[in-house]
Amino acid sequence: MSPQSLFVATLDGQDEHDLKKFLFDGMQDTEIAIKLPKEVTDLKKIHLWELPTSSKNLSLWNMIKKGDWCIFSLNKRYILAGKLVYKLQKKGHFTLIKNMTKFGKNELVMFFAKISPINLGFSGTNRELGFSSTFTKMHKINFLKCDDEPVAKLIRKYGSLEAFLQITPKNKQVSYKKSINYLPKDVEEPPKQVRVDLLRKIRDTVKTKKMKKIYDNRCQICNVSLRISDNANYSEVHHVWPLGEGGIDDFDNMVVLCPNHHAQFDFASIGFDNKNPEIIIDMYGNPIGKISFKKIHRLKTENVVHHAKKMRMIWD
Repeated sequence: MSPQSLFVATLDGQDEHDLKKFLFDGMQDTEIAIKLPKEVTDLKKIHLWELPTSSKNLSLWNMIKKGDWCIFSLNKRYILAGKLVYKLQKKGHFTLIKNMTKFGKNELVMFFAKISPINLGFSGTNRELGFSSTFTKMHKINFLKCDDEPVAKLIRKYGSLEAFLQITPKNKQVSYKKSINYLPKDVEEPPKQVRVDLLRKIRDTVKTKKMKKIYDNRCQICNVSLRISDNANYSEVHHVWPLGEGGIDDFDNMVVLCPNHHAQFDFASIGFDNKNPEIIIDMYGNPIGKISFKKIHRLKTENVVHHAKKMRMIWD
């Protein structure tokens, strides 16, 4: 396991002002309304970022530790990287920054020892991190943990995460405007419908390939198989208990799905009926269809239970 973990946060144009003020430029110690540890106040600037409170973010919050890196993407490029020095969790409303009410509405705040401009392409970087990029109008993924295996592989390949992220002393001198000079002019007024990036983990391992072969690349719920070439069909393997949340990469934690049903499972908007796991229900408990299983494949009860708990936490 890598001694350092890597997390990603996806932002949109509406975050740009806060990104510059609080994360890139940073705050003075005198601007902070609460007492922080010396390791934070000793920094020349206090670079911070807030996370929306959700069950998924809380789960990841317990994983991130001092010394881990978080990289931030905006407009389909990774533009900033920060090394965590401290994290703050507060219950309820609290004032974090003097004369401001915006920060402190959520309870999860990350403090970074330094923020470095980076300039990494979205698709290529995602492939190296073990992610693929799909698009949805449903939600935005605010926070996601990279698996330890690809991170360890990157460290072996590049020597360090800093080298992979192309962080050098010169990066510290780059201005904010220069670091995001690729942003379109209309970013200040986003369209009514904003296209958002959803990061999904790639699992083209021996096990996932075998699962797809067992089901002939057909969704276990709708039986759809997407034709992508004259001799190839496409399907996706979903981990019922996500690996980023502590799930096991094994057959009894996998189902083969089409992209639509995969996205619904990711957002816990569909799941398994408590009385009959072969019945698929929506977030309100209404049956919407069945999921079929081959004789050689069954899900482990604890994985089904984990997904059911997630649905209750989000929708109850």
